[in-house]
Amino acid sequence: MEDINQLYREITKRAKANGVVDQEGWDGIVDEVVEQFRTDGEISDDDETPGMQEDLRARFGEYEEVIRGEGF
Repeated sequence: MEDINQLYREITKRAKANGVVDQEGWDGIVDEVVEQFRTDGEISDDDETPGMQEDLRARFGEYEEVIRGEGF
């Protein structure tokens, strides 16, 4: 995986498009995007996916700040 921030950007984009405003919705998008990247071969089996998912789930607060700033 090139950069966990690439995943975060994709998750943020999808979360906004789906109107996600809570942790549960965020976690679902995290799982969806990580699985898609794995299926597409952008994340290899050698990448520590569970650790990435935990890190990305923990960034919900960061996402909240973004959507608050945009008046979401």
